[in-house]
Amino acid sequence: MIASTAPSSGGAVSTDVDSLAVASGGMVTEADVAANGATEGDIVGDYAWTLAELPEESNVNQFSGNINQMLVTACVTDNMDINGYSSYALIVLESRTDQSDVIMRVGSDDSIKVWLNGSVVHTNAIDRGSVGFQDMFTVNLVAGDNLLLVKVSERGGAWKMFVGVNIDIAVKVPMVMLEPVYLVWDVNEDGQVNILDLVIVAQNIGSTAAAVPRADVNGDNKINVLDLVLVAAHFGESTNATAPISAVKLGELDPVIVEGWLALAQLENDGSLAFRQGIANLERLLALLIPQKTALLANYPNPFNPETWIPYKLASPADVSISIYAADGKLVRTLNLGRQPIGIYEHRSRAAHWDGKNAVGESVASGVYYYTLSADDFTATRKMLILK
Repeated sequence: MIASTAPSSGGAVSTDVDSLAVASGGMVTEADVAANGATEGDIVGDYAWTLAELPEESNVNQFSGNINQMLVTACVTDNMDINGYSSYALIVLESRTDQSDVIMRVGSDDSIKVWLNGSVVHTNAIDRGSVGFQDMFTVNLVAGDNLLLVKVSERGGAWKMFVGVNIDIAVKVPMVMLEPVYLVWDVNEDGQVNILDLVIVAQNIGSTAAAVPRADVNGDNKINVLDLVLVAAHFGESTNATAPISAVKLGELDPVIVEGWLALAQLENDGSLAFRQGIANLERLLALLIPQKTALLANYPNPFNPETWIPYKLASPADVSISIYAADGKLVRTLNLGRQPIGIYEHRSRAAHWDGKNAVGESVASGVYYYTLSADDFTATRKMLILK
C-alpha cells in the first residue's frame, strides 16, 4: 500500500503522520491495520492493498530502489521515481513458540516505522540512503501468527526497504498465484537482462513508448539511448535462474553495431552512475566480440547433408575466402567472402555457408572433405564429412 504525504513533507517529517488515515478520510488508520491487518484489494483512498514481492537489492536500479521497482512491477504505478509518499508492507510471521528478544534488522530510504502485533517496536525518523540493514532492535514473538507492519516514508531519490528477522519463522502470504516478476530492463520478459533486450531497445530507438512499451525502460514515453544505457547497466541480471539462454548469441552480434551503441552512449553521457555502468558493460560486450586471435572453427552440423556452416573469428579486418578440397586434394569450391571486419562469425547469419555443391553447381559425393580459411596472411584447415 502507498499513500501520499503533504507536498514536500515526505521522509522524516511524515514518520508519525498517519498517511492511511489522511488518504482514506479517517476510514482506515495505521493502528487498525497494525492490529488487524488488511486483505488484498482493500481500498485506501486512491489505492488498494496489493500482493507483491519486494525484489532483492541486486535486481533493482539503485536510483529508484526496491520499493519503487516493486510498485512498477505490480502495476501500482508506472512512475519510476515517486517522492512524498509512504509505503506500507504488511507481513505475517508464523512462530512455532513464544520467542523473546528476537533480533530484527531493518534498513530504509528514507524514514522507517515498524509495528508488531499492533504495537510500535521501532521508529527512526531520518532522511537517509540505504543499501541494506542499518538499524537493529529486539522484538517478542508469540506462538502462531505475528502481524508485522513496516512503513517507509520517501522524501526524495531512491525508495528502499529491508527487513530481516534473526530467527526461524515462516512468512505467510494470501493463497493466490503471484504473477511473474520481471525487471523493467528485462524488456522481453524472459527472466534475464541480456543481448536480446539490448537489441530490442536499439531497434526501436526513436519510437514512442506505444510502439514497444517495455522498450521504454525509464518510462519517459520515448525510446532513446537512455533506455539502451539502462539495459546495459543491468546486463546479466536475472529474476529466474532457469530462464532460457538468450536467442541472440555473441556470434550473431556485429561489433560494428555495438560500437554504434557505445558511441551513442558516450555522446549523451551525463556522468551519472547509470551511464557509467552502461558504458562499461557495453565496452565489455564489445571486447567479447573482438577476438584476440583469428581462428577457423569446426563446421556445423558435421557430418552433414547437404549443407553446412563454417564459423571463424577475425582479430583484424581481412580479405576472407574459404576453399573446399576433396580427400584427394582437388579443389571443389571457393567461397569468396570479401573484406570482413573484426568479429565473431559463428551464428548462421554470419558464418560461411556451403550448400554441398561444387563450382559448377553439382552436388558432391559422400566422403571426407577439407576446408581452408584464408584471411590475409592467416590460413588454417579442418576436416568435415558428408553422409548421404
